[in-house]
Amino acid sequence: MPDDVIFEILSWLPVKSACRFRCVSAGWDALITGPAFVAAHRARTEPILLFLAADTSHENNTRDLRLMDMDGNVVGVINRPGVCTYDYRLDGTVYIANDYLDVNSVINAIDLPTGAVTRISSRWNRESFWDLNVGCAAPSRTYKVVWLTRKDCKVLTLQDGAKWRHAQSPPELPTANSPSNSAAVTVDGVMHFLSGSMSPQVEEVSVLRFDLESEEWRASIKGPTKSDDDKLQRKTRTSCMVKLNNTLCMVQRTSTDVWLIWLLSDPTKGTWLRAYTIPMDSQVDPVMPLTVMHDGEKLLFYARNKFSATSTLQVYDPLTRKCTQRLEFASNLLGAGLCDLRLENFVSTKILPAAAPSVLSHPRFHQWLCGLEPFSLFYKWLFGGPNNNV
Repeated sequence: MPDDVIFEILSWLPVKSACRFRCVSAGWDALITGPAFVAAHRARTEPILLFLAADTSHENNTRDLRLMDMDGNVVGVINRPGVCTYDYRLDGTVYIANDYLDVNSVINAIDLPTGAVTRISSRWNRESFWDLNVGCAAPSRTYKVVWLTRKDCKVLTLQDGAKWRHAQSPPELPTANSPSNSAAVTVDGVMHFLSGSMSPQVEEVSVLRFDLESEEWRASIKGPTKSDDDKLQRKTRTSCMVKLNNTLCMVQRTSTDVWLIWLLSDPTKGTWLRAYTIPMDSQVDPVMPLTVMHDGEKLLFYARNKFSATSTLQVYDPLTRKCTQRLEFASNLLGAGLCDLRLENFVSTKILPAAAPSVLSHPRFHQWLCGLEPFSLFYKWLFGGPNNNV
C-alpha cells in the first residue's frame, strides 16, 4: 500500500495499538514516531479519564488510580500510589499524591506514561498537601511543584532531584478553605490560583498567576464580572477552575441551579467569555468540564450527585440545550480528570527519573498495552472479514 494510505490508517489507531505496531518494521517505527504522525494522531485521539478508586475494604481506606477510556473500559491501574484529597493534583501526565500511610507521610510524583515515581519530601500532613500543585513550565517543559500557603511560596523542579527553594510570596491571599478551591490550574506554563471568598455575596474573585519558568508572579486578573441586566448572574458561587482545551476555565453555579462555564479569552486584559450555560438538577455538585468534543461545540463534563454519591459523564449540546448521559460510575470512583496519555508521551523521553519500578511492569497495565490479538487481525480488518474490531 502507498505510504500515505498506511499513514492515514495507522493515525486512527488508539495509543496502545500504535505503540505495538512500532514493532512491525523499522519503517513503521520511523513513521509512528515522526512529528507529522504524532500531530495527526493527537488530533484524532480521545483523552483518557483518570479516577481515584477508593478501596473501602482496606482498613486504611486506600485508593488506586484508574485510567479509563471514553467507553468506560479500565485500561490501566496503579495500585496505592498514595492517598490524596478529592480533587487530586494532576497536570499533563504528572500526578502527585500524599502517601500518609508511609511512616514519613511522603509526597509521590508519578509520571503516568512510564510509571516513574519521585518522592518529593517527608513529614507532610493532609492539610499541607492541599497547598501543593504540579505544573509544566514553558518553554523548558520541566515539571515543577509549587507549595503555596497564605504567606509563603516554595518551588522545586522534579528533574533536578527535588530541591525546595523559596520564591516570591503571593501578592494576595490564595483561597484555601477547601481542597477543591486550593487546586491550581496550569495553562501555557502559568499556574493559576483562586483568591477571594467563594460566597455568593462576593461580587468578584481574583486569579493569581505564577510563571513557572521565571518563578515570578504576574499581574492578577479578576474573575468573570456580573452584568446588571443579567438576572441569571445575580447570585453565583464560584465552584472551581479547570483547564478546558488548554484554556483557563472558571465554573460558577447560580442560585437557580444553572452552571456557568467561563473561558479566559484574553489573559492580558482579563476578559472572560461565557461559553456554556447548563441547567442542572439541584442535587448535582460539582459539575466539572473536561473537554470540548472534536466537533468544537459539545462539552464533555463530569457531574456528581452529592446525595447518592454516584457520578456520571455527560455531554452538553449547546444547540439543543440538552445533556446526554454517556457513562455512569460506581460510587467508589472519586473525582475525574483528563490524563494527557497521548502518543508523544510514549515516544519521547521520560519526564521523571526512574526512581521506582515502572507501572508498565504491572500485569494489569501490561495487559492493557499488549492485550491485542496477533497482527493478522489488523490485516483482516483492512481487507474485511469478521474480525474487524481492532
